[in-house]
Amino acid sequence: LTGTTGRYTMAEKVNFTDEHGYFSHPTFIEKAWRVPISFDASSSIRNKVPLPRLMMPRRFFGKPLTVTEFNFCPPNPFRAESGPLIGAYAALQNWGGLWRFTWSHSEWRIKNIDPVMSFDAVNDPIQQLSDRIIISLFLREDMKPAKEKIVFQTPRENQGRAISFPNELLDIGLNAQIGWNFTGDTLPIGARLFHPGIRVAKNPQIQIDNNKGTFIVSTDRTETITLPSGSLSANTLQIKNASTFMTVAAISRDRMPLTESKDILIIHMTNISNSNASYDNNTTIRSWGNLPLLIEHGTAELRLRGKSPWRVMALSLDGSELAEIKGKFNNGLFSFKIDSGCFPGGVMAYHLTR
Repeated sequence: LTGTTGRYTMAEKVNFTDEHGYFSHPTFIEKAWRVPISFDASSSIRNKVPLPRLMMPRRFFGKPLTVTEFNFCPPNPFRAESGPLIGAYAALQNWGGLWRFTWSHSEWRIKNIDPVMSFDAVNDPIQQLSDRIIISLFLREDMKPAKEKIVFQTPRENQGRAISFPNELLDIGLNAQIGWNFTGDTLPIGARLFHPGIRVAKNPQIQIDNNKGTFIVSTDRTETITLPSGSLSANTLQIKNASTFMTVAAISRDRMPLTESKDILIIHMTNISNSNASYDNNTTIRSWGNLPLLIEHGTAELRLRGKSPWRVMALSLDGSELAEIKGKFNNGLFSFKIDSGCFPGGVMAYHLTR
């Protein structure tokens, strides 16, 4: 049962409920599904993460919630936020499943290299690398569900009507599990009933600053940092002197804590665009352009806390090794330069071993 407005008429009778959510969904100006389109060119983090925050209260407690369509759509320049935001908050809310919309709209795009467009992940490195972060945080359960649960109750006679959830409840969803059921229903074990002014503990694994546009996820096996530029630190991962907006993730591939791991994937995402894309203004694209894809140049010093140095290999997008990157180890910190333009074709990932 998919309900995008909270009209869960049959929520008690079905096996699970479902939602769809998008950030920067295209608006078609002249002809449906054709450019020109207008789009949201802002940062979801700076907008208090409408995706996934607006979907959080629509979960009917007692039934799994799935999200069978979600995307941070091109050409939004901040869509590298999507992996940490969706992965961390879907895990924190203990949702049942996630499906990005979509892999491809056609067989042709699967078999051929094609420019990036509004939805298809098949030729979009940002979406594909973001999914690696989501898999680690959500599917591998590196991020754990929030222990606190807050329930919003609505009278049973309102069944079938749109539910208006208070903004205060939505904000609580950034730190605790939230959802709804009917007035008089039994609360889930350990849950509390929502009331204005209710307080919940801040989740220590997530740090968000809407004004600064920064987002940090810190778990034992995966850490991510999203920032507009400058420097920011998680527990094990540190980013210094970022030249532009970027998301950087450190993922333990051997399932050991990052400080003990011998095999780590580093993801470094700035922005991707087609060549010769044309815009009427900052929020209207007139032509998608063509190949080759262009990567926004971004650099930073990456630091990892640990007991010994790493061998660093820059990777191409098919996972093959390009060349070794030299690093330094000093006083329990290993550091090396991440540079999206360090090799022809661009670099968005590094493999660390020891």
